[in-house]
Amino acid sequence: MELQDLFIRKEKENIKEFICKSLEKRTRPLTAKDLLIYRINRLIMPIGFDRKKDTIAVYGDRLGYYVQQLARYYNVVGIGSFASIGVKEAWKKGIHSITYRTWYRRLAEGYQEDDYALIEKEIGELEAMFERLHVKFVIVTDLYPVIQRAVCLAAKRKQIPVAHYEHTSLLNLTQDPDASRFYQEHAKDYSDFYWYWSQKNMDTIVDFGIANIDNSTVIGYPYKVERLDIEKKKSVIWIGDGETHDSDTPEVYYGIVKAIYEHCKEKGIEFIYRPHMKEKKAFYEPLVEQGMKLSHNRLAEDLEGNYVVIGGKTTCLLEAGLYDDVVFQVLWDQKIVGAFLFENAYVLSTDKEEILNSIDQALAGNLPAKKIREYNLKISELGELSKATIEKNIRQYEEMK
Repeated sequence: MELQDLFIRKEKENIKEFICKSLEKRTRPLTAKDLLIYRINRLIMPIGFDRKKDTIAVYGDRLGYYVQQLARYYNVVGIGSFASIGVKEAWKKGIHSITYRTWYRRLAEGYQEDDYALIEKEIGELEAMFERLHVKFVIVTDLYPVIQRAVCLAAKRKQIPVAHYEHTSLLNLTQDPDASRFYQEHAKDYSDFYWYWSQKNMDTIVDFGIANIDNSTVIGYPYKVERLDIEKKKSVIWIGDGETHDSDTPEVYYGIVKAIYEHCKEKGIEFIYRPHMKEKKAFYEPLVEQGMKLSHNRLAEDLEGNYVVIGGKTTCLLEAGLYDDVVFQVLWDQKIVGAFLFENAYVLSTDKEEILNSIDQALAGNLPAKKIREYNLKISELGELSKATIEKNIRQYEEMK
């Protein structure tokens, strides 16, 4: 298949515009330091590898706990870094990350300009790395973003099996017709196997005709559920997300945040805003200047330490159900958020009075926390389970060749 057909698919202009906009927010002009780190990293990567172990590559910066389990059995190459693991600790455990900013920036430029030659060159860089490090298996957490499509394409060209470990992103299929068409037409060109957080998500994707029973495995929640013994405060925390706030009406999103902040302030209730790393500071900084408190704590700390958790399109709302929080999910864009309805959340409209009254009811003890069934979110210990799954998938891949 031609690169133009596979990597730069024939998407609608508004979808391509959205992806390019996302790329612009996540990249910056390259510096001499970037180029130096990139070159050094390519040279020293194999140092510290255990020659008795196979090597796997993982893309997904929130899979820190997961890759620490895998490092017991494999040399792990992170495409990017794992924020939850320090550099020294990662090296001790056999986890090595490539600094991909240089590669990512060039890839973004090629995508934005439809420069197939540049895209081809940057994918070739990754192919060469896979070959040099003898990578046997690749894990990604999405197929829609440009960078993960490039990772998958490089692996496929080197005949390396790829597993897509969902970050519930596949559920976008049920609401987004463009994403749905992309997955139905091209998912097989990028991913060989699909791993899920729950049986519900697996059933959704299999029923959609994208995956089948043979190449699907329910792994479970990929993060460690930490119990920190933190006293749960009678407080409210808003969990920001990386997409919804950047819609055509950010004033609606931040207008709701502002109303909750002012309401809590008036009643003497602590309100905390946890921004997403993709959010534009310019949107919430005016509220910070007025006294709104920000949190940059570990997610587990925020979920266990606060009583009411509210947000829109973020899997953190699902995770909050593991900490017995009262969870509210605000739906202001049915198309964007509709696929992310979680059974442990009370669903609210954008009506501010409804939202504020619901928060008051929760703090008064009139709205109990909802539980999550295993069908919707499976908690699993990784380690042997994931190793067995990888080995099974490699065998399946060899049989399919």
